[in-house]
Amino acid sequence: ITVTGQAQEGAGVKVNGIDVLLSQDGSFEMDVALERGLNVIVIESSKRYSKPATEYRRVVLGQDRTVSFVQ
Repeated sequence: ITVTGQAQEGAGVKVNGIDVLLSQDGSFEMDVALERGLNVIVIESSKRYSKPATEYRRVVLGQDRTVSFVQ
């Protein structure tokens, strides 16, 4: 699955603990491999002296390779 987003200028972004490169406009994109069942994707953004902002996305990969999002 491809995780995409937008971060503020000067922020650092990690997806599942891996640093992500930002484009000049602050957008990012990263492919994440899913395992069958529930997957939790952790997206963290932080600036140098600010508290990190963390988002959690739950994705289920079914037996028939269908993807569904859980709230």
